[in-house]
Amino acid sequence: FMLKQSQVKEWNLQEVTTKVVSKSNQLSGIIFNDIDFDLNAQKDLPTQLFLPDNTEFDSLDNNSKKYINYGEEQEFHTGYKCRIRKRWYITPSLWIPQGFALRQVNRYPKLVINNVEASSTDTIHRVRFLSDDYSPESIVVCFLNSLTFAFSEVTGRSYGGGVMTFEPTEIEELLIPVVEDHGIDLNLIDELIREDRIEEVLDIVDKAVLIDHYGFTLEETLELRNIWLKMSNRRINRGKSARSKKKVSAQN
Repeated sequence: FMLKQSQVKEWNLQEVTTKVVSKSNQLSGIIFNDIDFDLNAQKDLPTQLFLPDNTEFDSLDNNSKKYINYGEEQEFHTGYKCRIRKRWYITPSLWIPQGFALRQVNRYPKLVINNVEASSTDTIHRVRFLSDDYSPESIVVCFLNSLTFAFSEVTGRSYGGGVMTFEPTEIEELLIPVVEDHGIDLNLIDELIREDRIEEVLDIVDKAVLIDHYGFTLEETLELRNIWLKMSNRRINRGKSARSKKKVSAQN
C-alpha cells in the first residue's frame, strides 16, 4: 500500500493516493512542511498511500483495478491484516493528525507539527492537540526540555539496539511543562533540531520554560539534564555493546 512517487506515476495512481509519513527519518525537524515532503518524494521514499474509494471492486476506476489485480497476483490479499478486512485493499482508520510523535527513538523523543495534511503508518503515532490553553507550536517547542527528556527515559521501553519505544499511552504520560508566552523562536528551534544541535535547544528551552517560568534553579535544571544524558547514553551504549557481541559471535 505504501508507494514511492515513481510507482505512483508507473501505475497512474495520482488520483487514488494520499500523502503519508512512514519512517521517523522523514521527520527531520519539529515542523513537517511541503518542502520536507517534496524532498522525501525526490529521494523516492515511500510517501504515498494507495487509498481508492471504499466501494465494490467493479465500481473502482480502471487504474485502481489494475493495481489491485497486481496485488492479488502477488498474494498480498492473503496476509492476515488484509484477509480480515471487508475489502482487503482499503486501509482502515486513516485520519489526518495535527502532529506526529516518534514511536521509536534513538537519542531523544520529539513531537512534530503536521503542516502537510499527511497521515502516517503505525510506525509513527498520530497526535491531536487537545488543549485550549496552549497552541500546538508551544507544546512542540516546550516538549524539548531536560525534565521531559529525563522522564522519557523512565516512561519509554528500551529494547535491543539501544532503541526506546513509546506506545500511545506512554507518550500521553510524559510530563510537558508548557508555557504559551515563552518567547522562543519556533523556526530557530526547528533549524537547530534539523542540524542535530539538541544541547543548544535544551539550553534555550530550559532557560525560558523551566528556569524563567517554572522557577527551577540552574543547578536543578542541570541535574535533570545530567540524568537524561546518563540514562540515554547508558541505553545507547548498551545497544552498541549488544551489536558488538553479535558480530563477535558471528565471526567465531
